[in-house]
Amino acid sequence: MDAVDLPVVWDPAGPSPSDEATRALHEWARSRGIRVRERDEVRAGPPEVDLGVAERVEADLGRAREALVAEDVDAVERALARAEATVRRHAELPQAHWLMGEVLRMWAQRHARLQPRQVALARRLWQDAEAIAGPRTPGLGEVPAPTAPPRVTIDLRYAPMRGVDVLLDGRAVDGPGPVEVALGPHLVVAARGEPAWASFVHVETAGQVVSVPVGADSVCSNEDLARARVEGDRVEAAAVACGSWVFATRAREASSIRIALCERSSCGPLLEWRGRGHPALAAPQDLPRGKAWPAWATWTLIGIGVATAGAVTLVGSGVLESRPTEPRFVSGGADVR
Repeated sequence: MDAVDLPVVWDPAGPSPSDEATRALHEWARSRGIRVRERDEVRAGPPEVDLGVAERVEADLGRAREALVAEDVDAVERALARAEATVRRHAELPQAHWLMGEVLRMWAQRHARLQPRQVALARRLWQDAEAIAGPRTPGLGEVPAPTAPPRVTIDLRYAPMRGVDVLLDGRAVDGPGPVEVALGPHLVVAARGEPAWASFVHVETAGQVVSVPVGADSVCSNEDLARARVEGDRVEAAAVACGSWVFATRAREASSIRIALCERSSCGPLLEWRGRGHPALAAPQDLPRGKAWPAWATWTLIGIGVATAGAVTLVGSGVLESRPTEPRFVSGGADVR
C-alpha cells in the first residue's frame, strides 16, 4: 500500500480499545508496512463555533479605540495584539475575515496617528484590510489608504467534493482554478455545513498557488467517522471525506480485533486479526545512550565465532566421521585394519 500514515477510528458504538487491542492494531499495521495514528475521541455532534469569541474581539477593538483617543500607545498595541491573536486562533468564525479587516484598520490608525508614525505602513495595512474585508467608508478620524490594493489572479487548487464548499473571504467560489483577488491577506475555508478547515493566507504575487486540503485529514472530520457502523462483516460509512482510513473494533478475545480498510465512504470486509502479544513484536526501542558495548561481550562473541569456525572445519574435513572397515592387502596375507 502506498499510504504509510493512515488515520484509524475505533468503533464508536463498541467498547474502548484495551492495551492488548491497541498492540494488535499496531502489529497488523507493521505487517503491512504502514503506520496508523489514532484520532482524537469522536464527538457526537457537529463542531461548535463559539460566537462569544467575536464579542471578545470587538471588546478589545473598543478598548483600542478608547486608548487611541487617549494617545495611549501601549494600551492600543496590547488590545490590538490580543484581538489579532484571537481572530487567528478562531479562523472558523463566520465573520473572521471581517474582524481581521477591522483589526488591520485599527493597526493602520495606530501607525498613522500615534508616535512613532509610519504613514507608509499605515496605508499598506488599510489596503490589507480592504483585501480581506472589502472596502468601506472611513469612519470619523480614520485615515484610509489613497488607493485600493492591486488585483491579481491566483491558482486556487483543491479536489472538488460533494457536500464540501470552499469559501474565500466569506464567499463561495465556483470551483478550483484561476481566481482574481486583491494582493494581501485572505481567509480560505473548507466547510461541510460547518467549517472543517480554515486558514488565513497572504497573497503576495500573481500566479500564487493556494492549496485547500479538501479530502485531506483536515476535512476528514471526527463527526464523519462517528457515523461509521458495523453491519455484519462490513462497515457502513456515509459521506466520509477521508482519502484512506482504518476502522477497528474489538473482537471477543482480548488480543483480537476486527479491521477494515476504507477509502472515503467505501470500506472493505471487516476481517479479524489476532495479536500475538509477544514483546519481540513491539515497536523497536532505541538503545540507551551512553552505555558502550562491553569488551567482554566482544571477546565472547569472537570466541564463539572461532569455536564455531573450528567445528565447521573439522566436520568439513571429515575428522569426526566414522570410517568403514576395509581390507588392506600386504605381503604375507590380508591385514584387516
